[in-house]
Amino acid sequence: MISPDNYSLTILGQDFEIQHVPNLIVDGEKCEGGCYCSERVIKIDDVLRFDVERYNRVLTHELMHMAMGISGISEMMELKVEEAICVLMESVITRGNWDD
Repeated sequence: MISPDNYSLTILGQDFEIQHVPNLIVDGEKCEGGCYCSERVIKIDDVLRFDVERYNRVLTHELMHMAMGISGISEMMELKVEEAICVLMESVITRGNWDD
């Protein structure tokens, strides 16, 4: 289980906060995670703290959004392309046990 405490990380030299939010709603819909670059905040649905593997996938996904937002890369692409990159990186980074 992930601690319920919020915590801070640094990415590309910028400090930002990870917040655990009960029943996270993003744009009117239930969501596992959300990235708010201008506020330097990533929000993750609190229930995911009990599923470490899923929590890490969602965190990695949102970290990719944050990195692309802070760097300005996200300004050069449509949201669906950014989302595809985040899903790809989430899958590669959090794959877990790699085959030998």
